[in-house]
Parts: sequence; C-alpha cells; structure tokens
Amino acid sequence: MEAIQRYGPPEKFYADRGSAFDAPSIRGALALFGANRIFTKPGNPAANGKIERYHGCLSKWFFGPLATQEVVDREHLEQLFTAVLDYHGR
Repeated sequence: MEAIQRYGPPEKFYADRGSAFDAPSIRGALALFGANRIFTKPGNPAANGKIERYHGCLSKWFFGPLATQEVVDREHLEQLFTAVLDYHGR
C-alpha cells in the first residue's frame, strides 16, 4: 500500500502467463486500480527475457538480502521494498 501511495497505482501489469499472475486476487486488485494486464506471448524470447530479467533483479536486490533481514511486519516489508526501489530506481 505504501508503494501505491508513493508512486500511484500501476497503469499496466506486465507478466508471463503463470497461474500466479492470473489468480483472482491479482485480477481483482488490477481491476480495482484500473490497470491493464499485458501478458507475454508464447514463443517470444525477447518479451519473456525481459520479465525473467526483472524477476532476477528482484531476487538479487531484494529476496537475497531479505533472507538475512528480520522482518517485523507487512509495513516493515513494504519499507524494505520501497528502499530497494529508491536505491535502484523505479
């Protein structure tokens, strides 16, 4: 929620066709924000590579260091993620 307050709601959501990205909770949240879902096309390595690179960056910059970080609550987790975004750019 803090990220949405700070940067505003997303206009677009770019993801592969994994079931996690098509869950009812994701679809509902995106509809609430008025965000347009954009899926990568099968057999399009350039598009799939872009989303995989994004996930790799999250793993390197956020999830890796998070393993050694004590997380107090959800708000603290959002603060940590916001700090990563601020440090590496939006």
